Amino acid sequence: MEDINHQSVLLVVKLSRPGNRRKVNPGLVQVDADSEAIHVAKDLLDSEELQAVQRFDGSIRRYVYARCLPCSVLKDGIFRLPNSLIDEVDGHLGALATGRVELVGAFLSVYPERVEAARARLRGLFDQGDYPDTEMLRAAFGFEWKYVTFDLPSAGVLSSAVYRREQEKANAAIQSEVEEIRMALRKSFAELIDHATARLAPAPGGKKMVFRDSLIQNLEEFFGYFAQRNIVGDSDLASLVDRARAVLQGVTPEDLRTNDFVRNRVQAAMQEIKQAMSDNLMLAPSRRFFVEPAITAPAPEAAHA
Repeated sequence: MEDINHQSVLLVVKLSRPGNRRKVNPGLVQVDADSEAIHVAKDLLDSEELQAVQRFDGSIRRYVYARCLPCSVLKDGIFRLPNSLIDEVDGHLGALATGRVELVGAFLSVYPERVEAARARLRGLFDQGDYPDTEMLRAAFGFEWKYVTFDLPSAGVLSSAVYRREQEKANAAIQSEVEEIRMALRKSFAELIDHATARLAPAPGGKKMVFRDSLIQNLEEFFGYFAQRNIVGDSDLASLVDRARAVLQGVTPEDLRTNDFVRNRVQAAMQEIKQAMSDNLMLAPSRRFFVEPAITAPAPEAAHA
């Protein structure tokens, strides 16, 4: 297996936006309880425009997850991006950045109105200090990304003993990351198969369970990028992915809704793949490699994607 450092780069993604919540002094809220045990917060703005930015940020994260790989040896917000996907991802992130600027502009254009609405809605809990001016608020929205590589200093910089020690540590870290990537891919695939198996099975009483088109779309997206993301060369998983791809070849969500024969065939095949994973693939608990940032303050708040 080729060194994953030669097959990928590190992608650093940083998203930030102003928060929409502030803590409130529990003493200002009348409840029959110890104020020390009460935690109260207020929403600063009721703004569909701000919610649109938040939803868009979620789509950015989902895009990155579907194409990148975990890299927990460093920190959140840093991903492994296969070399073969760099141009595609970079171009799409640029398009997403343009779309985000437009959404932020739409929010800022109505911001003064939303502040006045908050004044009326919050009444005694309204604090003008919670609301920066428009330009300060604009600066709180950020979206940037960059590419980095990771390597040891040359043997000429470090003494031979130190270089050997650090090389051993780096090799151990890479091996740990290889296993993390392997488990992350296996877990992602297993979750998709589990979901498909469950939703296509008959509900109690024999009724069909409802499912969204994303049941198929998410699997097809996984299939489409698996070969490029499989930089650890997991041939066992690749075999099962090929089986699942063949099962769904030419099958549409509407086929699964209207054609009982197709639905039952696909469900049975997915159940077999699920069993094969259980029998043959180790699925160790895997650390989530993307944590939704808490948005809790109106000041600029950095959150790694």
